[in-house]
Amino acid sequence: MSELFALTDLSWPGRFSGVTLTLEAGERVALLGPNGAGKSSLLQAMAGLAAPLRGSLRLAGQPLHALPPEQQALHRAWLPQQTDAPPALTGEQLLGMGRLPGQAHDADRVEQIIDTLELAPLLPLPLGTLSGGEQQRLQLGRVLVQSWALRVDHPRALLLDEGLNALDVRHRMRLLNALTDWCDTGALSVVWISHDLTLAAQWAQRVWLMRAGQLLGEGRAETLTRKGLLTQAFDWPLTWRECDDMALLLPAQQPDA
Repeated sequence: MSELFALTDLSWPGRFSGVTLTLEAGERVALLGPNGAGKSSLLQAMAGLAAPLRGSLRLAGQPLHALPPEQQALHRAWLPQQTDAPPALTGEQLLGMGRLPGQAHDADRVEQIIDTLELAPLLPLPLGTLSGGEQQRLQLGRVLVQSWALRVDHPRALLLDEGLNALDVRHRMRLLNALTDWCDTGALSVVWISHDLTLAAQWAQRVWLMRAGQLLGEGRAETLTRKGLLTQAFDWPLTWRECDDMALLLPAQQPDA
């Protein structure tokens, strides 16, 4: 596996500090933690939007700050919590914004994205006529065109800051299943912030767990739970249970007395 991101003792004063992590090609990572833990700030740093940073942040083997934005875009795409687009913009125009200037994109993969997210009926419509969930599916399609459909010979990272929250269960599961397949090719890696702990734990190969601007732990969700780290992070008892070939990350109804 090749290394996409390498964070070494990375700090953004006032946001998070001392984070050391790597993201490998093909990995599926869930970034978990309570509100205000520093999760979004960490993704912003990886997206090249944070300064000044202390420590080391490398993308594809190069210092991130040394790469111009157009070079960064060849290696990672980022979808923040809040996105704004003119309501008169059509779905097709928004999807087209994922195409990087001067770069080739795989038409078959673009069709895979449209099919997975069921975007075809939305493409001719103005964004102002669509629901929040429909607009979010188009935004996800846009960053997938930039990452998964980009015709290059190196792996790319997709950074999703709660990007699936507005999706209904059908579209959420269709996308997660597709992301699993696409990551398995080694061409795509995903870091996904989610507050759906069970779903994130089931889907991710690895968890990055944050609390109060610190990296509390990283590894398999089952391991972190049984070590008590998820309970510590969320200040609420969480239990890992396996039944009928399914793993569940369950909160207690009441905290321990």
